[in-house]
Amino acid sequence: MPNVNDINVGMYIAKVPNRHSPPSYLLRESYREHGKVKNRTLANLSALPLQQIELLSRVLKGESLVPAEDAFHMIRSLPHGHVRAVLAMFGRLGLESLIASRPCRERDLVVAMIAQRILHPSSKLAATRRWETTTLAEELGVGATEVDELYAALDWLLPRQKRIERKLAQRHLAEGSRVLYDVSSSSYFGHTCLLARFGHNRDGRRDLPCMVYGVLTDAQGRPIALEVYPGNTGDPATVPDQVEKLRVRFGLKRVVLVGDRAGVSHAQGVGTLGTADPSSRCRPCSCAPLRVTVGVLRAVASEAGLDPAVVRRRASGGASRQSRSGGASRTG
Repeated sequence: MPNVNDINVGMYIAKVPNRHSPPSYLLRESYREHGKVKNRTLANLSALPLQQIELLSRVLKGESLVPAEDAFHMIRSLPHGHVRAVLAMFGRLGLESLIASRPCRERDLVVAMIAQRILHPSSKLAATRRWETTTLAEELGVGATEVDELYAALDWLLPRQKRIERKLAQRHLAEGSRVLYDVSSSSYFGHTCLLARFGHNRDGRRDLPCMVYGVLTDAQGRPIALEVYPGNTGDPATVPDQVEKLRVRFGLKRVVLVGDRAGVSHAQGVGTLGTADPSSRCRPCSCAPLRVTVGVLRAVASEAGLDPAVVRRRASGGASRQSRSGGASRTG
C-alpha cells in the first residue's frame, strides 16, 4: 500500500548512455517522499522505435498530438521541381547578368518568358496565365502580369541585343575559333510584320509569307548572335553581315566560318570577304565546296565521330563534280 507521504510529481523518459552499446530509454516516475525527491523506473522502452519514444516523451511533457491530416488543410499545391531545375541552370549560365547587370522588372519578365518557353511553349498571353500554375511567378516575382508588360519588356530587350551578343562572343569565341552559321525561316500568320515576305519557306507553306533568320554559334553549337531578314532574302545575301559582325563588333581577325554550300559558295555571299582588311586573312572563294586540307578534314571528322577517309573521299568527289560542271576558280 502506498505511503500517504508519497506525492506523485510526474513521469518522464530518461536516456541512459552505455559505454559500448546503444543508450537505454527508461520510463521513470519522479515523486517526493518525506520531503525528498526520488525516482523509480516503471519500464524499459529501449525496444521501441526511436520515433515512438520521442512521441511518448512529447506527450509526457504535455503536448497535444493530432494526426497531420487534422492539423493541416491543403489550400493548393504548385509544381516546383522543373521550375527549380530551369532556374538553377540559369544561375549556372549567368543568364540574368547576361541580360542586364542590375535587377529590374523588365529583366525578371524576360527571364520568366525564357523559362516558360522551356517549361511549356506558348503565346505571350498564355504565358502570363500558365506561370501562375507553377511556382515560376512566385520565384521571379512576376505574378499578376498583363500581356502588354511582356511586349514592353521585349521592347526594352531589343536595344540590348548587341551588348548581349558581344558578351556571348567574349565568353565563347577567340581568335582562330570555328564559327558555325546557318539560315532558316519561320512562317508568319499575321498581316502587319514588315519582314514577312513570300520566299523560300522552309516550313513548306507556300501559301504563307515567312521571315528568314541567320544564327551564329560556336563550335559546340551554343548560340552567339541572331539576325532576322525579310522572307525573300537569299542565304548568300546574309553572309556579309555575319563577316562584318565577327570583324567589327566582336573584334575577331581570324576565324573559320563554317556554313553550308548554299550560303558560302556564291559570289554574292563571299564577295565582301575579299574587301575586308588584309589582316583579317579573309579570302574570296567562288568554288563549291571549299578546298580544305587533309588536316582540317581529319579534325572535323574526329569531332563529328566520322571516318576521316570517308569524309575525304566525299569531299574529293564533290570537288571533282563541281570542276566537271564548270565550277569557278579555287582559292589561293
